[in-house]
Amino acid sequence: MGRGLQPWEIEFSNEAAPALPEFNATAMAQLEGMGFPTVRCQKALLATGNNDPEAAMEWLFAHMDDSDIDSPIQLSPAPGGAPEPDSTQVALLADMGFTVPQARKALQETVSIFSVIHHAVDS
Repeated sequence: MGRGLQPWEIEFSNEAAPALPEFNATAMAQLEGMGFPTVRCQKALLATGNNDPEAAMEWLFAHMDDSDIDSPIQLSPAPGGAPEPDSTQVALLADMGFTVPQARKALQETVSIFSVIHHAVDS
């Protein structure tokens, strides 16, 4: 039976996943004008600092045969954050009534805590 938020508990936000950054419009226009698909342009700009179309073009030529070049961009957690949790574990928690963002956050925090404990024990 629920008793609400307890003093030792942390309330999870229901925020959506982080959005893509705002891409340099001039660089995007130049790259797309050369015929590169949008997702490739975005990946190239993310990889090269988001401001130099020439560097992004070089990145595109170097990575054009990557198997995931046309896959949607997957944003990584913030530096030092936990990896994306397993989708099966997220689904299990969602089946228990948690929202997907809550499930992801809980699993990421659990991984982070175990990592801290593991590194503390090794030290």
